[in-house]
Amino acid sequence: MLTFKQIQVLVCSKFGFTLSEMTDAEDLATLNLIKSYINFAQDIVYQNKMSWMKAQGFICLKAKYNTGTITATQNSASITGDGTTFTRDMEGQKIVIEDGADGSVVYRLKDFTSATVFSLDGKYIHTGGIGLTYAIYYDVYLLPINFNSLIEMKDVDVSSDDKEKSYKLLLEDIASGIPAEMQFIGFADKSYYSTGTVSIDKAATEVIGVGTAFDDDFVGRSIQLGTYGKLYEVASVADGTHLAINKGFGGENISGGKFQVDPSLIERIKFSSSPSIAKRIPYAYYKKAITLQDDEDISPIPADDVLVLGGIWLYAKNDNQSYQNIALRDFDDAINRVRSKRVAGSPTLVKANEA
Repeated sequence: MLTFKQIQVLVCSKFGFTLSEMTDAEDLATLNLIKSYINFAQDIVYQNKMSWMKAQGFICLKAKYNTGTITATQNSASITGDGTTFTRDMEGQKIVIEDGADGSVVYRLKDFTSATVFSLDGKYIHTGGIGLTYAIYYDVYLLPINFNSLIEMKDVDVSSDDKEKSYKLLLEDIASGIPAEMQFIGFADKSYYSTGTVSIDKAATEVIGVGTAFDDDFVGRSIQLGTYGKLYEVASVADGTHLAINKGFGGENISGGKFQVDPSLIERIKFSSSPSIAKRIPYAYYKKAITLQDDEDISPIPADDVLVLGGIWLYAKNDNQSYQNIALRDFDDAINRVRSKRVAGSPTLVKANEA
């Protein structure tokens, strides 16, 4: 498969450009235009739903957490745990507090502070007290960064009625097994973690933090570094200020830059009834195009010529070249060829298993 850089070379050569010689401001502007056309061509291909775009994922439901007790104070948004080990991944999840005469009251956890301190999504309006029992239910989950649309989730229906969806955001139901229904709830209000600053050199994999508290739960999550738009995967965490990404950084050197772990551009789902036990739920979905950005990036499209021909057509169209119609025909033919391609390992939903 051709890399992004190799595709650029072929498109550029069609119009008399030599990639290695495109160094002045005008040439670089032309190159950036060609890069955008290649990605636009990829987006056009992904507007079709083809068998090779299918993938399988798993929602790994977490068991409820109810270790220790909490103190909740009326008109305060902060709760304090006794014997608890709160974790950052509880942010956004549901907490049900047993508040004496007020019974079971439901809030959302907002900001993680420590293993014993969390803030709620609003001031606690009930009686409150010391030594209250509680349970945290994980009913909100992130989807993969390449998720486009759902094909099927095993034994789970998707809520489609807008009024019904709004109402079900407020439900307090608890599921003893697999929740029967879920809904798409858009993007998070904030990233999973962004405290401190980071530094990384071009082509390096080591990220050095200042004022950060990286931990092992970051492994497998996505990270955006500085203003470079590409998302990398956190491959390992050495300590609170050192982590490694899964491939060499494609941007320019960053020193003291901002970062986001699981930035807020990742789509989420919410189960209408909160899962209480650990299970894995398989699902099949169509992937979306991931922007080609680093020179060594490779498009998942199973044919090398598609993006070359698409890039040529779009540049010819923009430049009003006489052969733009021929270029479009060639691009359409290439799309039709990949439409019939199949790839090994097409997703087959299996039985949901307990984790």
